[in-house]
Amino acid sequence: MVLFIVLNLVTFYFCKERVVEDATEENQAGPSILECLKSLVKNKYWLLMVVFLFSDYFMMSTFFGSAAYFAEYVLGDANLYATLANSLSAAQIVTMFATPFVMKYIGKRYTALIGMGGCVASFVLTSLAGTNLTLLVLCNVLKGAAFGCCGASMFGLLQDSITYGSWLTGVKATGMGNAASSFCMKIGSGIGTAALGWILSAGNFDANPNGAASIAAINVSYVWVPVITCAISVACMVFFDLDKYYDRAISDLAEGKWKGSK
Repeated sequence: MVLFIVLNLVTFYFCKERVVEDATEENQAGPSILECLKSLVKNKYWLLMVVFLFSDYFMMSTFFGSAAYFAEYVLGDANLYATLANSLSAAQIVTMFATPFVMKYIGKRYTALIGMGGCVASFVLTSLAGTNLTLLVLCNVLKGAAFGCCGASMFGLLQDSITYGSWLTGVKATGMGNAASSFCMKIGSGIGTAALGWILSAGNFDANPNGAASIAAINVSYVWVPVITCAISVACMVFFDLDKYYDRAISDLAEGKWKGSK
């Protein structure tokens, strides 16, 4: 926590705002809530990011929530949870330090696409690894690297989509776009946690945690729900072709223009 405080103070004192608002804008009324909402729903890239973030946070709730159960009841040793979790976290941290160099060459979209594709592959491989601890750790290293690619790029992609929306509609809905996205992330996390409970309940986990149905329910939560949700995120990135328009959007906005302006 001491380190946490120091890092936040460094951020506070040394981060500088690079965007300078026109002084004449201070007395201008901003867009209404309805105008912001209309602008957002017209922006397909923002909608894709909402689905992407919802799916990611849903996946993390079911996956991380079931990890301890996986270690205890599928692998038969609750202490293995630390080994699995630490291998994932270490790989994720290392990868996130490397992602700026990756994004420099292939961009945020493809970094996220590689990350989510890696997630799908790593979860499928987990299902094939069975109870082999070495293979499961290697799968978690792959998951961590994939999570690192995704985590480092997804919020940048969100901001790019909001910037595009300002150019597309002429309505600056930055605050609403971020707030609504954050709300969807929280909803995804909450429903994902609830889904974990529903799946375990369907497997009669409370009555017989070591039964075949319970083990199947844990595997569904730990492996197959993440496969489905990560595949949805992959599809979102496949259609997220914002790079076709982004440079023009930035150029026009810098000149005070938007797509429909003359």
